[in-house]
Amino acid sequence: MSKFFKRAAFYYKTANEQFSKSKIEDSEEHIALTCYYIQLSIEFNLKGIIEYYGDGIKFKFTHNISDHLVIIEQIKNNIVDYDTLNTLISKLEPWASEITSWNAEARYNFDFVKTISAIESTMRIAKELVDFTSKLYK
Repeated sequence: MSKFFKRAAFYYKTANEQFSKSKIEDSEEHIALTCYYIQLSIEFNLKGIIEYYGDGIKFKFTHNISDHLVIIEQIKNNIVDYDTLNTLISKLEPWASEITSWNAEARYNFDFVKTISAIESTMRIAKELVDFTSKLYK
C-alpha cells in the first residue's frame, strides 16, 4: 500500500471538516484550508497511483496536478480498473490548473476566494479518488 493513499484520505477528511466549519462560522480561513486540503488529497492520490502502478516510474516532486495526470496516462496499461480512473481523470482535467494553484494561493493569498460550487465540485472529485484508491489498500 502506498502511504500516499492513507495521507490523501486524511487530507480529504480534513478538507471536509474545514468545509463544514466554514458553513457554521462563515470563515475565509476555513474555506482556504478546505481548498488547500482538497488539493493535497488529489495530489497525494495521484502520486500514490503512480507509485503503486508505475513499475519503477517516479512521480515528479511538484504540486502540479497536470504533470501527474501525464504520468498516469503513460502507465495506464498497468492500472487495474483504468476505465473507472479515466472517468475520474476526465472530471479532474478541467480543474487541474486551478486546483494546482490552491496549494500556494490558499496559504499566501489573503484575498483567496472560491465559490461554494467550485469547492463542492472538487470535493466530489477528491472523494471519488479516495474511494477508488481505498480499494487498493483494504
